[in-house]
Amino acid sequence: GELSKRPFVSIGQPEVWSAAKALENETGKKWIPPLGDAKYWLVRLACTLREPPDGTKIIEASQTLYLLPQPHSAGEKSAYAHNLFPQRLGVEDKSSFTLSLGPELGFADGSSVKVGELGTTIEYRKVFPVIQSYGLGESNPSWVFKPHAANPLIGSQFVYAVLVARSPATGLKAHVEMTVT
Repeated sequence: GELSKRPFVSIGQPEVWSAAKALENETGKKWIPPLGDAKYWLVRLACTLREPPDGTKIIEASQTLYLLPQPHSAGEKSAYAHNLFPQRLGVEDKSSFTLSLGPELGFADGSSVKVGELGTTIEYRKVFPVIQSYGLGESNPSWVFKPHAANPLIGSQFVYAVLVARSPATGLKAHVEMTVT
């Protein structure tokens, strides 16, 4: 019926690390957060797109995070995306490389991190040909995935975010949504 015509999409188990702990464990140095009372997490989201069985082509997919501060009474601006990766990837970019999470919780090419420097490394493999992120500093960040003439939009892909909960929030709740056209 109608359901068998839809592309097969799945969302993998998210992985979450305390951003400060990830940096501290890797380098043995205490991480100094930006000013203000806030908690930071590094989150890895996984999704898989399988080729639809009836020859239908996937023309776009998006993955969105909906962040809510906990306790909820904290106000809308106290839970948001501090950083996103990838922010923009095109067909011509390297297919896989090592990322690092630097002292300002920014993502950088991990190959430039020297031993003993503040930064934790992350393996990243690019499967989807074109990726664009939206919503830095906002509570609903997203990534839009598009195919390229030479690369259909299929396979498993990781994306990363550094998420923030600012005081009075002590944590955050996240809801992940995947939309496919």
